Formats: sequence, structure tokens, C-alpha cells
Amino acid sequence: MESAFEPQISDSAMEAIQSLSDSEIIDSDYGWQVGCVTTQETIEDWKSSSNNWNERSKPTEGDFAGFPFISWGLCQLFKGEQRREVSVLDLGDQRLVMENLDLSVFL
Repeated sequence: MESAFEPQISDSAMEAIQSLSDSEIIDSDYGWQVGCVTTQETIEDWKSSSNNWNERSKPTEGDFAGFPFISWGLCQLFKGEQRREVSVLDLGDQRLVMENLDLSVFL
């Protein structure tokens, strides 16, 4: 997947994510394999705002590559939008939001 925006995360976070996901999320040679952005919104902010989404599955929370995360296996932010998976990975100083990816499948 080629993206005009490449989130900048630390090398150690990138290596941990790449290793645990077997390069399915990020690959050091090919870059990001999923659509993603960084945000300052916390996991708690995402939990709260999900109450206003049109549709959502029960969230899964856990730890991925040493970082806390929350993911929804299916969600629709607004009526008429395509349903998708969404995961938010807390890297400490920022959160990485990935669409069409449920991090819980890697646990």
C-alpha cells in the first residue's frame, strides 16, 4: 500500500511492530502495509467517541509489541460509510490509528 503520508514513529517501535506482525503492518523495505495516521487523541478519547459511531463491535483491548491498544473488529462511523476494522496503538507520545486492521488477530 502506498500512502502520501507516512507516520513517523521511533525505530524501536517500528522494529517491534514489524517483528510481531511478521511485516504485515510495516515492512522496513516497503513501508506501511496498512492505512494509518498518528493522533494525539488517547485510547480513552477513542473509547468515548466510539459511543457516537453509527455501529461498532465490542472493542478488544490488549498489549501489542509492548504498547497498549484498542481495536474494533467492525465499525461504521457514519451511516452510509463502509464498515471497517479500526485499531489504535498507544506509542506513548502519540497514537497510531490503523484502518482495516484488527490488532487482536495477532495475539
